[in-house]
Amino acid sequence: MLKIAKVLVVTFLLSVTLAGCIFAPYHKTAYYDLSVEPVRLAAAANVKVSEFDNESGAGSKIRIRINKYRIVDAGYSKWIQTPGELLMRSLNKAFAVNYTTDAPACEIYGTLDTFEVKLDKMQFAISGFYTIRRGKSRLDRQFDISVGLKEKSPVEYARAASAAVNQLGKELAVEINKILKK
Repeated sequence: MLKIAKVLVVTFLLSVTLAGCIFAPYHKTAYYDLSVEPVRLAAAANVKVSEFDNESGAGSKIRIRINKYRIVDAGYSKWIQTPGELLMRSLNKAFAVNYTTDAPACEIYGTLDTFEVKLDKMQFAISGFYTIRRGKSRLDRQFDISVGLKEKSPVEYARAASAAVNQLGKELAVEINKILKK
């Protein structure tokens, strides 16, 4: 009888002790978006940005490169869309100020190779390739943009990512303006 009582007491104590490990505290997931500025072109144009192919390996979780070999997710911090979708929506929004139905479409599409926080360099980096097509004109370019981080926080990562996408929008505008002159 004493042996059974000891087993019951030990079982009870173990179950109470381990119950805290089973039920981790709830963490609310925070979602982040990019903030873009309008990008004006030299002439009115119908710019259509397609979703960039996401070859970066990043999904909707904010991706953090700790060093050359180690990558982690930012826990309960996510983008509202995948990186390729974020780029498409943000750039379409940035170029919407130039919209006209009278001009032939300028199509932009590409591949995203990097979309991550580089903590070892305190930067947010995006890189990849894009193609701009308008009629028979076609332009292919590579981009590699890094923006410095002021602190380690998801809000700062979103600010730096927005700055990088704004910079890409300005780079695209320069190339689109060259095509519009042809």
